Amino acid sequence: MSSDVCFFVFFFNDTATTEIYTLSLHDALPILSGLFLTLMLLSGCSIVKEGIKKRKPGLMGLERAGSFAVVYAPVKTEQLMPFDLLILESDAFTKGEVTTLKKQHKLVLAYLNVGELETYRKYGCKIPPQWLVSKNPRWQDHYFINPGEKGWQDLLIHKIIPPLLRRGYQGFLFDSVDMASPARFPEYKDDMAHLIHRIRRAFPPILIILNNGDFLLDQIAGDIQGLLVEEVFSDITDDGSVTVRPDMERLAILSRWERIKSKWNLPVFFVDYIPGEDRLPLTAIRDIYRKAKLIPYITDKNAQAIHKEYLIRKE
Repeated sequence: MSSDVCFFVFFFNDTATTEIYTLSLHDALPILSGLFLTLMLLSGCSIVKEGIKKRKPGLMGLERAGSFAVVYAPVKTEQLMPFDLLILESDAFTKGEVTTLKKQHKLVLAYLNVGELETYRKYGCKIPPQWLVSKNPRWQDHYFINPGEKGWQDLLIHKIIPPLLRRGYQGFLFDSVDMASPARFPEYKDDMAHLIHRIRRAFPPILIILNNGDFLLDQIAGDIQGLLVEEVFSDITDDGSVTVRPDMERLAILSRWERIKSKWNLPVFFVDYIPGEDRLPLTAIRDIYRKAKLIPYITDKNAQAIHKEYLIRKE
């Protein structure tokens, strides 16, 4: 005989409780509701399972984003109003600015580098050298970090992420997950997947987008809500000039990402970086995206320029 009566047993430890108590009531409620929903699913409550089946699982609003922007510089909130989804440099915006954007029904995520130490961050001086893997030759003051290092995982979960959630961010773009890709340090792939699992368990309601993280999908697809892909149709050479990828290469890229989207049922956000004010590649790449019916964001190398005239919205 089946029954829909559910029983829950709660276990708390001092560390986790302290972290929860530091949240405001406004921020804590969605976390508690996410925990409650998770427990109900695990318990086998049929009424909850039926409700989940009626909606597309896991996207939490990202599928409704008709446009997006990636901005790593402080700008006025008015400049961000044309975009539905915003991925922002976390230290560049105040809690008040994040609140203003959310009141306008924007999804607001923070940039968070989980695969590198950025030495200019406030916590940069707290990282022991033994956690580091090597210097990133492409970016000054960036060092690849061992994602399996428990101290790094704990720092992210207990010290770095909670203040950003209190500031109002609804989730994160995880950058440098591809330090564990086959092209770099594949021996850290399982460690990177474990790190993402831990963050998801610690913060059930947040949105997570991975930057160039498709190689991890077989392990963490259920933990994330989307993917971001960089330098899709543009190719930046060592001297800083920009070329548009040839037709055959573009077709192969489009075909690959269509397969990934179809297989994993995840939204994919495309970003191309065009240095300076070179309008020719900007226009050419915008037209490629428009023809392919994809939603891109086109900006400069440091994601500081906002080219509203090249905005393409999903119909």
